[in-house]
Amino acid sequence: MKSLSVVMISLSLVVAGASYGSATVSDQTTKATVITGLTSMPLAFTENQGQWDDLAQVQLGSPQAVDSNLEYLGSCLWSDMRDIWVEGNYAYCLFANGLVIMDVSDSTSPDTLSSVYVQGYLGSLFKNGNYVFLARGETGFAVVDVSNPLDPHLIGRYYTSGWFYDVFVLGTTAFMAGSGGLFIIDVSEPSDPTLLSNPYTGFVQGVFVQDSIAYAAIGYLGLLIMNVSDPFNPDSIGHYDTPDNASDVYIVDTLAYIAAWDSGLHIIDVGNPTNPTFVGSLQTGGYASGVLVEDTLAFVDIASYRKIVNVSDPANPEIVGTFFPGGTGFDFQDNLAYLVGYFGLHIRTLADTASVFPTGKYELPRNIEGVFVHDSLAFLSGGGVPIVDVNNPTMPKPYDDIGFISNEIVVQETLAYMATQHHLDIINVSDLSTVEMIGTLDIPSDAEGLFVRDSLVFLAATTSGLQIVNCSDPTTPYLTGSYDTPGWARQIFIEGEYAYVADISSLEIINVSDPSDPQWESSYDTPGYEQDVFIGENIAFVSTNDEGLQILDLTDPVNPVPLGVYAATGWCATVIGNLAYSSAGYDGVHILNISDPSNPILAGYYNTSGSPNGLFVKDSIVYVADGASLIILKSTATCCLNRGNVEGGPDHQINIADLTYLVDYLFRGGSPPACQEEGNVDGDPLEQVNVADLTYLVDYLFRGGPPPPPCP
Repeated sequence: MKSLSVVMISLSLVVAGASYGSATVSDQTTKATVITGLTSMPLAFTENQGQWDDLAQVQLGSPQAVDSNLEYLGSCLWSDMRDIWVEGNYAYCLFANGLVIMDVSDSTSPDTLSSVYVQGYLGSLFKNGNYVFLARGETGFAVVDVSNPLDPHLIGRYYTSGWFYDVFVLGTTAFMAGSGGLFIIDVSEPSDPTLLSNPYTGFVQGVFVQDSIAYAAIGYLGLLIMNVSDPFNPDSIGHYDTPDNASDVYIVDTLAYIAAWDSGLHIIDVGNPTNPTFVGSLQTGGYASGVLVEDTLAFVDIASYRKIVNVSDPANPEIVGTFFPGGTGFDFQDNLAYLVGYFGLHIRTLADTASVFPTGKYELPRNIEGVFVHDSLAFLSGGGVPIVDVNNPTMPKPYDDIGFISNEIVVQETLAYMATQHHLDIINVSDLSTVEMIGTLDIPSDAEGLFVRDSLVFLAATTSGLQIVNCSDPTTPYLTGSYDTPGWARQIFIEGEYAYVADISSLEIINVSDPSDPQWESSYDTPGYEQDVFIGENIAFVSTNDEGLQILDLTDPVNPVPLGVYAATGWCATVIGNLAYSSAGYDGVHILNISDPSNPILAGYYNTSGSPNGLFVKDSIVYVADGASLIILKSTATCCLNRGNVEGGPDHQINIADLTYLVDYLFRGGSPPACQEEGNVDGDPLEQVNVADLTYLVDYLFRGGPPPPPCP
């Protein structure tokens, strides 16, 4: 069935005065004029359109970046179900991370059969024969072969600019609706989709095709009707002006059912597509964003619920029932309604129009907001604490949720310390078959962050600031000190005798050399709202959700000095050597080369399907809690900018200072090179730093030898 899933982010594009393609709607410009302009614009495409896109371009605010130096290994605990298509005994369920096929032959007990990972912000799906077409948000659409429901596999992708909301397939032609308009694509070879035309370049939120006529919901401009019998040269033949944003459309015979946002459901006669006429309407309450029609019933999506509307008399539609919760996707088969959303899959029996009975359900794990890796286990925080065996990162294996709620978790040896609502909880995880809480302590407010050092646990406790807990006996933890910060304590990092607290609008620096009597030292007002803080060698990395990653010089640990900034949204960061790993919400995961912290350089990027809020890096493996799942990536990024820059100087020059640094490291117990690859002067494939590198550097500096080989 056609999806009811609607990406609400688009709504800002459909108000009066907003831009549609290169046209702008104003009070003085008629809708008809705008539509005419948008259907006559010349095509303009990027070089990679219609091609396989292993390095898919994605929008990062202003410039575009390329997935690089981060390779997908595996994922698990998918928790964001967005759309569904039911056919026979199978339900094809669209998750943020890909496609899951479920056996629904027993509607009381749906069960997972198979899955396939597909990168991209997935929004809706359409099944046509042996193929499922997935609208991939900002990266076009993907084609999955489902001829064997036990072994689906990705066979084709199509990339174009813009954001895609809906897909409809008729025969061997796919129709894509998105911010860049209506795209008509040849899918006769599903592994090689080919663009045929882009006949309308304005905003399109939903599309339905019947016979040779395409009906497009074009937001503020209403319903556009096009003759697509010649897909290379479609022709605009009709238009209907809805009183509010046309968000979705469904066609049955000669009637068009339009979800028109605040004005509800509109029913239009399109028997003569050149002259569509009003038949009836219904104020559904709320914002009507999707519609599906089955026999004499229309199911209208109203955000958190769905209205059941009797349309046996199209001139007088009538509300006869309601589904709760509404979810993000819906389908109907054999008097069973299938609803999907954050809650999973709910199957309901529609006994009559006023009676809806629960039949079966498939529940999803809670959102995953944080991750901590200890040995070969990943401990996940968010709604609960699932534990995942990541010994083989390509096939992570979840254990059951251990039954506790956590905002953040840190594991040391056999104990897990959990920041929760008004508690610090201590869990014994030495035997996962008998996980138990061995200690707990009430705290004045919710704890969102924690840092463990020796027997002390430092909590960032929102409105009660810094709380310091002595856990020398983990069965009886007790509060040993506290300091009430002025804002909202989100996260904390301990370095030396100082606690650095991300306090929403400032970085608070507190002396904790005496944990029983913490003393405020100073604060630094950040330009954005702080989410996290990480302290490197004399440098603070402060993640903000609106002003990027702020980099501060801590040469004087109580007087931070601005040093650099990386503009992408920041939720958290961790630093290993000269590489900073940053989770940037819907902007994905970024790796930054910080050899010169005043000028951080993008060294790697991966666009996850959800919104990365937490990450953990271990042995070049990046574990990402992206809300929708745990995603495991392999980093191939390098900190190397100029091999031979052993001391890591910001000018990246090779000189006698590097020789001195290398001698100190090899013979005098000095610090190792900040970047191993830059210290590997001779380019040894084993990346060892030894006397051979010293000899190579001496030859280059004093004997006319060759320069060090380039960085990988």
